[in-house]
Amino acid sequence: MHVVLNRSNDLLEQLVRDALADIFGDGATLTVSSKAPAGADLVIWDFQPGDSAALSGNEFVSKSLTLFVASESDLWELESAVGQPVTNVILKPVEAAALSAFLQAASSAQARQGRPWASTLDSLRAQRDDLLRALMQANVRLQEFGRDRTIFLTRAVHDFQAPLSALTGYCGLLLSGRLGPVSEQQREVLGRMRQSAVHLSELTEGMLDVSAGLRAEFAPAVEEVDLRECVQKALDRARPVIEEKSLDISIDLAAPAGPVRIDASRLGQVCCTLVENACRFSPRGGYLEIAGYPVRADYRTGFSAAARQSGEPEPPNCYRLDFRDAGPEIRWPPMADIFEEHISVSPGYDRAGAGLGLATCRMIIAQHGGDIWAENSESGAVFSFVLPFAAGKAIHAGSQAAYA
Repeated sequence: MHVVLNRSNDLLEQLVRDALADIFGDGATLTVSSKAPAGADLVIWDFQPGDSAALSGNEFVSKSLTLFVASESDLWELESAVGQPVTNVILKPVEAAALSAFLQAASSAQARQGRPWASTLDSLRAQRDDLLRALMQANVRLQEFGRDRTIFLTRAVHDFQAPLSALTGYCGLLLSGRLGPVSEQQREVLGRMRQSAVHLSELTEGMLDVSAGLRAEFAPAVEEVDLRECVQKALDRARPVIEEKSLDISIDLAAPAGPVRIDASRLGQVCCTLVENACRFSPRGGYLEIAGYPVRADYRTGFSAAARQSGEPEPPNCYRLDFRDAGPEIRWPPMADIFEEHISVSPGYDRAGAGLGLATCRMIIAQHGGDIWAENSESGAVFSFVLPFAAGKAIHAGSQAAYA
């Protein structure tokens, strides 16, 4: 197989040579030339802005199978030069796997030329190669889209933070009384405004965190925290809704059997999301029960309620918090999907309508080696999470049944 690279590019040239050697051994040659040598089977065109004139009506391209290598920003110019949508393209930076997949497909296409009697096996292989190439192309595109989304969200969060910080500061300045006396009613309104601004700031940061996901390295600033204080702060934030709906609040937190070490601000974010969710979906006159207790988790099989209740001698190694409300049961989406970032919610079953809140909670708990889940009870829903006493010791994220 004779492959031609249209311009000198040391990195791309080396990638092509390595791929040809892996696939064909000594049965392929590579030539770097802007003109078509006799017998070229495949052209790899390293597209650059300004190549439109060279491509237009070029026999070098029209007579040979062509693979275009182009930057995402140059795709429109490339398609304009070719005169039709281009599917045989690899985005820069070129990945070796995508290049190898295309070369294998090109080899199969070349082998079939002039053989109208090609066997069914050849046809199946060709279809396989085409599918593989399409998958590799889609993978490259998805990486590009993911990168662009993260960049966009980073810029958006940065733009949001300045006015939100100013709003929070001005509310605090008015509450301090330095700009004049403030009545109790005005103080209450200003307090809610500042609280909402802080909440919106956390939501914007959560958007970025969830978008970055596992691509971002995260080292929690762990410290020993007072779980009761974190829960109380979450309830204080939701106080307006609690009073408006006349919700009955019950808190029963047993003392931990060991120090719970976690990023305090992140734990507060999780508690606030779960409390606000429960308050939102609880009916007027309903209730919110928050229970916490040390439990034993097997790091291979997950948490077992039976082990805790049987009084086995092994000491607890993590702490569990349950948030139980009187709201509607979780009917859609399925339990396993309720913490997903992207989930379609059917009208009328908006129990998962916390936006990115639950996805952020799952990410935070996972970053601290814990696990979070949801289940229905006889009179509502229960959201629970466990955190290990030993920071960084991951709890097995088993099936939801393991936590029943």
